[in-house]
Amino acid sequence: MKVYELKNDKDVDHLCKELKEVIKQTEKPHLAKIEIKRSKRSIDQNSLLWLWLTCLEKDSETGSSKQDFYDHLIMGIGGGTRIIINDLKPNNESSTAFAINIKRNHGIQDVEI
Repeated sequence: MKVYELKNDKDVDHLCKELKEVIKQTEKPHLAKIEIKRSKRSIDQNSLLWLWLTCLEKDSETGSSKQDFYDHLIMGIGGGTRIIINDLKPNNESSTAFAINIKRNHGIQDVEI
């Protein structure tokens, strides 16, 4: 089985040409599977976070679940003022980052940029 990493249109075009050639030569149907490449590091970090949350749940005297801890510790971050710092790009003195404040859970349908 061959594995291809597709990063751009050129990669996709190359793969399509190769698949057409393989099917033409064998005259048999083939199975193609496409999946999102995930960084092992982020999967490991996520597993470690949930392990810690499970430990907190077991040691909790309040009866809080690991989901409660996640909601409070992770999703509750950022309830105060946020400061955005962005570096100016070389040879560009104009702003390269903007912040637009919107009401939570209302989407961006009324935002004009």
